[in-house]
Amino acid sequence: MSSAPELARREGAVLGSIVADAATMGLHWIYQADKMAALLKSKGKEANPEFFEPPSCPFYEMPSGALSPYGAEVAALLQYADKQGKQGLEGASWAKALASYFLDTYPGYRNKSIKTLIANLEAGKSYPDVGDDADTQANMLCKVPVVVARFAGSPELPAAAEAAVRAQQSSETAVQYGLAAARILERVVQGSSVAEAINWARAAPEVPAAARDAIAKAADAAASPAPFAEVVAGFGSSCAMPGALQNALVAAQRATSYEDGVRANLVAGGDNASRACYLGALLGAAYGGPPASWAERVTGFAAFAAAAERVAKV
Repeated sequence: MSSAPELARREGAVLGSIVADAATMGLHWIYQADKMAALLKSKGKEANPEFFEPPSCPFYEMPSGALSPYGAEVAALLQYADKQGKQGLEGASWAKALASYFLDTYPGYRNKSIKTLIANLEAGKSYPDVGDDADTQANMLCKVPVVVARFAGSPELPAAAEAAVRAQQSSETAVQYGLAAARILERVVQGSSVAEAINWARAAPEVPAAARDAIAKAADAAASPAPFAEVVAGFGSSCAMPGALQNALVAAQRATSYEDGVRANLVAGGDNASRACYLGALLGAAYGGPPASWAERVTGFAAFAAAAERVAKV
């Protein structure tokens, strides 16, 4: 049984992820810095860009308070883990649950690997052959908060992380980055600071070797004087890995609060929502969850909170 502080960090990771995503959604996928600046200035939101209204993502329309397509993946896994209870995470049933969530529950945009998953299931394929075997974008980061909330400290964590990722992205690269991100968040959930967890991951055997160099570069960037916008430009502002992971790690290590970290990542633009799902989990675990004033603006937050509490306590 986890201690009360650890249970709070487990829940904080999930809710921090969901709230950060919803807070970011209104300015998702804006790659032009001048456009981002103009939007913020037009509403006087330079200092508090979260939950921007009207939502201005150029690729989809969702109401303020809703989740981005990345946050929807977090929510889908939370719903699945809540229903599974002590049964844990099983690849075949999770793949079907994820597809069903996007077919029946979430009405928004579908990322490439979600489309592939749905098409493969409809074609009669089964896990582990339903995920996109060429996609290594940041979707794997969206599986990490719930996996860690449920399996932190358990020998089942690596297998759970693999199944959670492989159902949607079946490449070894995607699985390895998912496990690396999970191991870092696990350390934070267990009581380490973000900086301690990242520094540990630079050489930890529990972290896939293929990800360690990228993590080390992120740690070095976090300690550098370079402005965050410059760091993001260097690692890349898209959903491509390892840049999305690296940028989230830098934002998390530099943050002085949950709000500070989420805002810095948000205004950096690009695929900020994919980064927010993982960044928000790190910050939610480190800072006791998202602020209530933000959480109350997320559609369906009470249900997410109840599910997160149940999953953390399994």
